Amino acid sequence: MRSTGAMASRNWPWFVGWSVVGLAGSMVIVASFTWVGLLAGPVAAVGAVLLLRFDPARRGLEGLMSGVSGPFGFVAYQNRKGPGQHCWTSRDALSSGCEELFNPWPWLLVAVLALSAGLAITFYRHRRVGVVNNPGVSPPG
Repeated sequence: MRSTGAMASRNWPWFVGWSVVGLAGSMVIVASFTWVGLLAGPVAAVGAVLLLRFDPARRGLEGLMSGVSGPFGFVAYQNRKGPGQHCWTSRDALSSGCEELFNPWPWLLVAVLALSAGLAITFYRHRRVGVVNNPGVSPPG
């Protein structure tokens, strides 16, 4: 019989792999007209093909959802001094400028929800798999 902890610990590398594929795939969509999109496309494609070749890798497929949270978190971070206009001056006072920033909270909310949803589904599925593979353990609740 396998323990739930050992089962779950073997699934996390798959989750992380799918998270990287999800991050790269979302970067292709977000940054499609920049060099980041050009670099992320092959990473997403090769990563997905490699992961799909292994049957156990499908257990970490929820990582795609968590990986999508990356660009939303990045936009929230870039707008952390918003909403509104933010003016800046360089340290040597040779350059300055102003920029209009978005409200970062909606972006952060989407990032946290996507990351949390992927993790919650993963925890739930691994807990259920552990209970099914270990008949001596009764499900909680």
